[in-house]
Amino acid sequence: MMRQGKAVFVDSGGWIALALLRDPLHAQAREQWDLLHRAGAKLHTSVPVVIETFTFLDRNANRDVALAWRESIYELQTMRILPYELRDLDPMSSRRDATTNDGRAMRKKPGGISKARFEAMIEQATVDAYGESE
Repeated sequence: MMRQGKAVFVDSGGWIALALLRDPLHAQAREQWDLLHRAGAKLHTSVPVVIETFTFLDRNANRDVALAWRESIYELQTMRILPYELRDLDPMSSRRDATTNDGRAMRKKPGGISKARFEAMIEQATVDAYGESE
């Protein structure tokens, strides 16, 4: 059972399965999508996920499907697209970037965003979009 209003990150696999009727996981994706909406989930995705999903749909379905998908996510009232900055990819970013908003230390992975930075982005986006923290 999902808590009402829970923040949920939707990655490209979920978007693709939801967008393509022929995807083997389409029915499951649709079921989960309906569950998220009934639970009032605060949906999040990121700029890289939007780019990856759009590119996949454009190359593996067609441009019209990709464009329709992109337009649909911008129309969702419960969707927040998280910004992504160059520093999110830089494992050697300055020390001042090494903690989250609440002072937790971030463990960086070379070539990827740290888990703590990702969690801080979700938390800040939730506060910005809905005026509350989880």
